[in-house]
Amino acid sequence: MQLVFCTRRFTAASPRELSRLLKRLGKKRLPVVLESPGGDVAAAMEIGRMIRKKGLDVTVGKTGFDACTVAQTKCGASKYADGSTAGFPSPSNAYCYSACPFILAGGVHRFVGNASQIGVHQITRTYSEKKVSVRERYVVRRGKRMLERTITTTKFLGNLTTTEISMAYRRKLNAYFKGMGTDLPSLIACLRRRHRTFPFCFIRT
Repeated sequence: MQLVFCTRRFTAASPRELSRLLKRLGKKRLPVVLESPGGDVAAAMEIGRMIRKKGLDVTVGKTGFDACTVAQTKCGASKYADGSTAGFPSPSNAYCYSACPFILAGGVHRFVGNASQIGVHQITRTYSEKKVSVRERYVVRRGKRMLERTITTTKFLGNLTTTEISMAYRRKLNAYFKGMGTDLPSLIACLRRRHRTFPFCFIRT
């Protein structure tokens, strides 16, 4: 049996990596075994759309290898000619946190094994704040008077982190889950909630 396993935190580069893998697989529709602490929400939604477009099933589970763990960079597990690695999936006691459920939603069929957990929390967005100085002057070009702006200095002031979800972004999240056939108002409410003690809302199975 062949499968695609995803076990690490998702970044902006993750969709490109999955796209390359899917192209290499061609017409094969392999199930995706997912266990992740989360990561970039935009990347997770893009991955979810790719999975749905390809018609793949997704399950929350662990993936083990014959000779090592996923975290080991130098792995002695058996590898095949196509680059795949010998191992085994396990559907129990796995986790899918933060942005990971966005990917789970992308599966045509979705499975969560015994004693596994799905957890979401508020979305954190980070913005870079800069101070930009601009010099303005009027110039005459082809007989027309025009305003010309030139950036003279740019100073980085720091990053601004917020958990506030705008109405536009809320609509984007709702549209994504509705498009996946998982209209979950409680999930959206959890993403907006402020948690003082524990950061996750859990769906236990």
